[in-house]
Amino acid sequence: MAERLAGRVGVVTGGASGIGAESARMFVAEGARVVLADRNEALLGQMADELGDAAVTEVVDVTVEADVERMTARAIEGFGGLHFALNCAGLGTLEPVADHSLEGWQTVIGVCLTGTFLSVKHEARAIAETGGGGAIVNLASINAKVPSKGMSAYCSAKAGVEMLTRCAAMELGAQGIRVAAIGPGFVETPLTEYAKMLPAIGDAYVASIPGNLVAERRGFPTLLRFNTTLDVPQGGLGTSEDALSKRPEAIEGALRQLGHRPERLPPRRRLQRPTESAAAAGLHRTRRPRASCICTHRCSAARGVPPRAIS
Repeated sequence: MAERLAGRVGVVTGGASGIGAESARMFVAEGARVVLADRNEALLGQMADELGDAAVTEVVDVTVEADVERMTARAIEGFGGLHFALNCAGLGTLEPVADHSLEGWQTVIGVCLTGTFLSVKHEARAIAETGGGGAIVNLASINAKVPSKGMSAYCSAKAGVEMLTRCAAMELGAQGIRVAAIGPGFVETPLTEYAKMLPAIGDAYVASIPGNLVAERRGFPTLLRFNTTLDVPQGGLGTSEDALSKRPEAIEGALRQLGHRPERLPPRRRLQRPTESAAAAGLHRTRRPRASCICTHRCSAARGVPPRAIS
């Protein structure tokens, strides 16, 4: 396997099992060194033994800011910097809205949404300190778009992760830090073990997937290669035009992932200066102010039209 991540350093939250662990294996196989963060110290130890010198571990509760800050500091102190991050830490509950406990709600929102916020916050700082740009990938979910009975907290949290990702991408793009989210469907991981105890839920998920195919976590990390290989100049993304000229398909893919819809626009027509009579009557046309958009590409947002939701 080509070592496309050689010389890169990443952090993976929720890295002791499931999608996080399989992704860490792929990152190491492609030449990266990683900091694995998780609350499960025993599973972290197993991952450390498996990955050897390419990985270090930190017992982290992503709802505790000091823990998250320690995680990113470990990347800089142990490996000399931080270039990418994958935020997988999450959990869910099954509670109807009318009977949902406040404690359960706050736990899910805390880990899935607040934990992702704290991770992005400190990962962005560490990547900026390292220099050269980087990438942050948040694990959202199909449930950011699709509601599910008994999963109001999880669905709400993942919808929040999607919007957090959009906001972070707009703010951090100018620093050469690309932020994206992936919304997987049903993947067999420890997080979805409940489906085996409640077959009706698992069957409903599978029935909604074309071909009734369920992803295994070993195949899922291939989706992350686009988001973390950072095939851009060493100096970072630079201007959007500069990046587009080097990797147009990749950059346009990132823009589409964030809700931007590049479209072909007709050539601009020069507006005639209104006559005094037309101006007095209020009949003259005025230019619509352009909204600011970090991509500076010819997308709907750059034309002052809100990005359409990803379907």
